[in-house]
Amino acid sequence: DVNTTNNILRKTVQDIITLAQGEEERLGNEVTTVCLQKYQALEDRWAYVEKLPSPKKENSCTQQPILSNSIGIEGTNRGSNLVEERLTHLVSTAKALSAFFRQQIALLTDLLNKAQNPQAMGLDFNDFPLPFNESLLVNGGKRANYTFGPIKQVERALKKAEEYKKEMDEGKKSSECNKLPVSPAEY
Repeated sequence: DVNTTNNILRKTVQDIITLAQGEEERLGNEVTTVCLQKYQALEDRWAYVEKLPSPKKENSCTQQPILSNSIGIEGTNRGSNLVEERLTHLVSTAKALSAFFRQQIALLTDLLNKAQNPQAMGLDFNDFPLPFNESLLVNGGKRANYTFGPIKQVERALKKAEEYKKEMDEGKKSSECNKLPVSPAEY
């Protein structure tokens, strides 16, 4: 009978909702509280975390470094499509440095995976006083691994730069970094 089936389904759905709400509440309260308590119990780590400075947005830039301010930046009068000119420059630079970059990442990853602690990597104890967390190992006991994708072609990067240009025009992304002009290509 359809009514009997609907009533059974309604009760089953309500049971699932009740169970899900209970789990949501448990995870939101109990688990978060327990995790926070465990972390705070590690007094040295917690004291260090509390002392970390908060970055000031106006003093930080999150885009990649500007390679050359004279290529593809407004006011340089070098071409009609400055963003495309800048992207061509960046893609060419990426291709030229690709083998070196890959080699450096491989060496850094190897160093990180073999080091017993940050100081074994040459890092200052005052800047990196915490030991490595060995419970976070992945990929057969490694701390880090890497993969490389292809370098984005100018045509694809130009589409992304157009999106970033809109965000810059709307004020969602900065048009300068450390008082230097930034192209949408930088993002």
